[in-house]
Amino acid sequence: MKQVIDEFVTRLQLIDADASIVVAVSGGADSMALLHYFAQTHRDVYAIHLNHQLRGKESDQDEALVKRYCAELDVTCKTVRINVKAQMSQNRHSLQQSARELRYEQIRTYMHEVGAIYATTAHHGDDQVETMLMRQIRGAVSGRGGIKAIRAFHEGYLIRPFLCVAKREIEAYCRQHAVPYRNDSSNAKPDYMRNRLRADVLPLLKQENPRIHETMQWQAERIQEDEAYLHEVAKEHAERIMTIDQQDLIVVPIKEFETVPHALQSRVVHLLLKYLSPLAEGDFTRRHIQDLQMMLHSQKASFELHFPHELVCQKVYELVYIKRTQVETSYVPSIWREPLLDNLEMDLPLGTLYVSYDAPSPSFPKEAEVIALKAQDAPFYVRNRRAGDVMTYKGGTGTKKVKKIFIDAKVPREHRDVWPLIEDSFGKILWIPFLQVASGIEVLEDDAHRVFVAYKQHK
Repeated sequence: MKQVIDEFVTRLQLIDADASIVVAVSGGADSMALLHYFAQTHRDVYAIHLNHQLRGKESDQDEALVKRYCAELDVTCKTVRINVKAQMSQNRHSLQQSARELRYEQIRTYMHEVGAIYATTAHHGDDQVETMLMRQIRGAVSGRGGIKAIRAFHEGYLIRPFLCVAKREIEAYCRQHAVPYRNDSSNAKPDYMRNRLRADVLPLLKQENPRIHETMQWQAERIQEDEAYLHEVAKEHAERIMTIDQQDLIVVPIKEFETVPHALQSRVVHLLLKYLSPLAEGDFTRRHIQDLQMMLHSQKASFELHFPHELVCQKVYELVYIKRTQVETSYVPSIWREPLLDNLEMDLPLGTLYVSYDAPSPSFPKEAEVIALKAQDAPFYVRNRRAGDVMTYKGGTGTKKVKKIFIDAKVPREHRDVWPLIEDSFGKILWIPFLQVASGIEVLEDDAHRVFVAYKQHK
């Protein structure tokens, strides 16, 4: 077995020969064999045992065995008693997940204490088969490649060199090298899916293919390579189509999303959901992704979806907003009104307004819309809308409600209270940039005695 592991470690370049390493040791056959393996191959080896205090005397006996064997191997050992049930009540996670979180937290702490670059756990080939089956059964959104042999962890790496061998090979290794170990009685309980797969399904698979762990490990490595590449491509598309607001608000134009290749859309949706909750990897399910995809393809003008971690997705015409529930997507609809002075450059919530008397300014952006107003009608003002606003409109008779203009143009509700309106000193609305010009107003007349107003929208 040692030769197989050595070749696996070398092929994947899991660890440097002179590196220090922290070994997580439970007292079971897998982790005790792992401790023995590294005690033979590396000088700077540190063991850590986590007593979960869930099995009474059995947990204490596991701890005592690990201490004795570390002393026999002359390996420094740290034991930590952790309160899993308290962690469960605090984070509302399952028993297994809470125990896992506490274990890795303690391993990270110990790596820092001893200055180790590497940590290792005793996940083996049978664990890999079980994990890949579980994720297929549950319809996992990510991680279909199973357990990684090496991944970034703390300020170094977490490695699993036993993924290339089966459980029975590890037990044979223990017998060969007189490595003591204890069996965890909870592993035989059918309460968890992993235990049921181990007891009922894995034996059937091994009848069909005794080296199923090798087959699945090869597939895992190929899937992980594919997933890494597709993730990077999807990330490029996600960053291209979304705009990040300073208040933790993501805006996605639906037309931009439709340019994403169909094969990548579910991945992009997953990235959009995770962007505001990067630690919520496993909390967004296939259903969440399908729901957001449905929203992005829906013909409805507006509706709202709620997701874990206080995320809310809102569709408003051609835009989808992804935000936290405490983040407001609209600005405070207070009333404001500012005079348009010569050489003015005013930053507004949705764009920038420019003013130049007598001639268009060279500073006007090419993307801006420009209007020329009669200087004799000055002063002019820019303001936001008010209840009951109406204006005349070019090419028609009578007036239109500003509210109706916004609705017809599919302006999101979040933008209506801060969209700029240009008016004269009598309060007559002359121009709503990019939407409507009042009757009698000519766009971009270059003769003298004009006040030129330009407006450029933020991207």
